[in-house]
Amino acid sequence: MTYEIDETLQTDGLIRTALDSLSFHPTPEATDLFQVLLKDERLAAWREPVAEASNAQRVVRLDAEFAPPTVRDVVSVFNDGRPANAADLAALVVDRIRAIGEQVRDVDADLWRPFWSEGKHGKPKTPKIEPSCQLALLHELRHQLPERVRAEPEVRHAGGTRADLQISFRDFAVPVETKLSSSRDLWTGATAQLIHLYTRESDGYGIYVVFWHGPEHAKSPSPRGKPPRTPAELQDRLTQQLATEAQRRVSVIVLDVSPP
Repeated sequence: MTYEIDETLQTDGLIRTALDSLSFHPTPEATDLFQVLLKDERLAAWREPVAEASNAQRVVRLDAEFAPPTVRDVVSVFNDGRPANAADLAALVVDRIRAIGEQVRDVDADLWRPFWSEGKHGKPKTPKIEPSCQLALLHELRHQLPERVRAEPEVRHAGGTRADLQISFRDFAVPVETKLSSSRDLWTGATAQLIHLYTRESDGYGIYVVFWHGPEHAKSPSPRGKPPRTPAELQDRLTQQLATEAQRRVSVIVLDVSPP
């Protein structure tokens, strides 16, 4: 018995092989070539596979260029020294957001209230929408960050991509993507959205913040999947979804804003 291989299938296989091969090249030239391919209208039918391969190549490139901060760098940042690069800035912002998370859990501070709509007698009624939670986080961040470190909402990047928040200092910046624990795209936001915000200014660093309003407001990863029961479980599961290389530069933080 003989089989004839359709010419279309051969072509498809060759294109996928070429994309896979290119995605393993950690060079700026490969990154630039993917941008050309994404803009080529003749490849419109291949836009999604090209985008996926482009994202994979960015992660490979970032891993190849990764240089961990020195002990002196880390000590300087946490003593409120000025960030020297995007890695320093990301470490500083992660530390401040986690500090805000601890403050929100303080019963006496009532910092959970900006994340909720209230009913009678000030009791929490429903979670506020994502933009309102973003603004609440932004307000607290501006009080926490050192002088001249800027925190801004809704920053647009080249190619039409957008960061929910952006933290910047001098000529480098770190994008912050936010979601509610009930958001439809909760489980894809870090990989499908934050990775597109990788820029020269961020050096590939980014922060994914999820507002946790309680287990009853948690989104399942699939119709048959089990929703997370705690903020820690959600944070762990979201982190595990990232490629090993991406975990070095993308921080996942689940803020527990449920009433204490």
